Amino acid sequence: MIFPKEFIENLKNRVSVSDIVSRYVNLKSKGKGTFSGLCPFHNEKTPSFSVSDAKGFYHCFGCGAHGNAISFLMEHKGYSFPEAIKELAGLAGMELPKQDERVVEKQKQVQSSYELMELATRYFEKNLYSSQGLEARKYIENRGLTAETLKKFRIGLALDEWEGLKNHLKTLGANEDLMIANGLLAEKEESGKTYDRFRNRLIFPIFDSSNRVIAFGGRILNNTDKSAKYLNSSETDLFKKSYVLYGYNFARDAGYKKAQAIVVEGYMDAISMHQAGFDNTVAPLGTAVTESHLFHLWKMTPEPIFCLDSDEAGQRASKRLAEEFIKYLKPGYSMKFAIVPSGKDPDDFIKTEGRQAMEELLNNATPLVDALWNFNIVGADVSTPEKKANFSKALQDIANRIEDPIVRDFYKAEFTARVKKHFAPVNSGNVVNFSKYQKSNAQKSLILSPQLSASKGFSDKKAKHMGSERQEEKILLLIAFFPNLTKLANVEDF
Repeated sequence: MIFPKEFIENLKNRVSVSDIVSRYVNLKSKGKGTFSGLCPFHNEKTPSFSVSDAKGFYHCFGCGAHGNAISFLMEHKGYSFPEAIKELAGLAGMELPKQDERVVEKQKQVQSSYELMELATRYFEKNLYSSQGLEARKYIENRGLTAETLKKFRIGLALDEWEGLKNHLKTLGANEDLMIANGLLAEKEESGKTYDRFRNRLIFPIFDSSNRVIAFGGRILNNTDKSAKYLNSSETDLFKKSYVLYGYNFARDAGYKKAQAIVVEGYMDAISMHQAGFDNTVAPLGTAVTESHLFHLWKMTPEPIFCLDSDEAGQRASKRLAEEFIKYLKPGYSMKFAIVPSGKDPDDFIKTEGRQAMEELLNNATPLVDALWNFNIVGADVSTPEKKANFSKALQDIANRIEDPIVRDFYKAEFTARVKKHFAPVNSGNVVNFSKYQKSNAQKSLILSPQLSASKGFSDKKAKHMGSERQEEKILLLIAFFPNLTKLANVEDF
């Protein structure tokens, strides 16, 4: 039985996750639509199972079980998908939709598309380990990828042939129109003849959140004809790049457990991060990070870390991200930036500096408010009062983009305070900070801080001499070196 997406989404909105889970698990309210209890999917004595009606899912921090009301019934009760839908519809008082033949046909095509992409993935995987995959295997070895990593990401090879994949899928009964619809084949404009979209490329399957292959990315191996270094599938019914993050299917559960998500720029960066143990890493696919991507990340953690290259392009991308996505901030939700130093990307950095250095870089990631300040103050012309005012206005304009009024007010106040502190007038006189003076228990003498002593020509001998004189002499000597001290004292003090 086929159900329209609109019906399923409406059903999930009508029945909360806690309504379903509480039928089988004793849940305790934690406030704000959040509940906890003992996980029904593994034995435990301390509750690690959490349900969030606001986010529409359950998650176990012990075993990693995760899903919505539908998947809970399927996993816990062993229901099929249609059975779970029927039970939820009954609870919500919703009638099951009549089967539209067009919808049924569309769903069949989608299912056929998933099956087609799986067949293509197996073909690419087999090629990598064939005699024709020697060059690709050498490239992989040079990049330091392990056999375990290749298996996890199902990395394969598109042969240097115009119709290799096309002919292979045809022998399995695949429809050529379906191959075109799923971005596996391209058409020549003049003749309309079809050919393999991916040729002579290392292939990276792109998965949806259910671990199904929905698209491919390809990295050129021998760029003799100046082809693009990286090539992604065109957008299809299965693949919308503005909604998909590479590696999200692997990173989601790890992100929940670690309460951290890391965003890098490309496939190899993401794969290297996973191989180094940072299995909560994702990457956008041939596009800038989008609003949808950000909301996916916020479901994993309230403060994802963007780990981008330190080259000029990476800096521009970081600044654009910070200034564009600031409008979506809400209480408790933000982002951080970890800029890889020395012009390296995360893949290079891990290879040369090691996992510990990357972990330290991530642990010291810069909060968004600091990143915005740094992006704007560096190189800014603030040489006159008018230019200082213009700089301040630019920061306030950025803060005004924030849609949430509470967060917006805090950002405006923070920027105002920073501007005042940064441009505060400096007193050119010799003003002394009395906290720099200490009395030695051994000599009972007045000791100046090393910085102050060095700046005014004090020697240890002079300081010792001061300690042996009367208090009046000490004061006179201080005034001799620091005339402005008299401005800080009252007559009554003498």
